[in-house]
Amino acid sequence: MEAIGTEIHNGCYTSKQVTFSPNFSAVTRIKWTTMTPQKCIDYCSNHTREPSYYAVIAQGNVCYCPNSVKFGHDHVKDKGCDSTVCAGNFRQHGCGGESVYDVYSCKVKERKKVE
Repeated sequence: MEAIGTEIHNGCYTSKQVTFSPNFSAVTRIKWTTMTPQKCIDYCSNHTREPSYYAVIAQGNVCYCPNSVKFGHDHVKDKGCDSTVCAGNFRQHGCGGESVYDVYSCKVKERKKVE
């Protein structure tokens, strides 16, 4: 079975307010010139070795796929992430920014492991 990613926007957070698991350097990371929230969610849900429960976008074109995210107490107003447009759609916001992350949850259904 293939995972179906359904975006649930958790908000906009500064890099100091979000902790990834596994540690940041071990998290799957991909950079696209065609980045949109749905592309990141789809990638994290369907194309990583283990399905990720989160899709995190930064700088308009970088997607992270952590297994878990620990949030700080306060999130940045969504305006903090709206200053950077998505690389794949210049009319769309929700793709993080410089030192801020847009965090999405992925609803993941059971699927076969990617070999």
